[in-house]
Amino acid sequence: EDLFTLFYRNILRAQVKIITGEIKTLLSQRIILPQTVLVIATHFGLAHQVAAVKEKLMAENNLRIFLIGLFSALPKPVPLPALNYFQPAF
Repeated sequence: EDLFTLFYRNILRAQVKIITGEIKTLLSQRIILPQTVLVIATHFGLAHQVAAVKEKLMAENNLRIFLIGLFSALPKPVPLPALNYFQPAF
């Protein structure tokens, strides 16, 4: 499992061309370039890809980028008790 995780993380960080282009497009569409950008990643894959290009984008555009991963902060589902509709209520 650890080997697969390492391999998958490296693949995610190597394939950043699309996310880099998307962030550059968003920044270029702004009339005034922001000084600070907040990226909220709702998937761990997106977080790894943004983290891989964050420093480069910060240097190229003279801005600060903060990355927040919400995937670990989501509440865990609560198991509900099984309902038996055929059991008498009394």
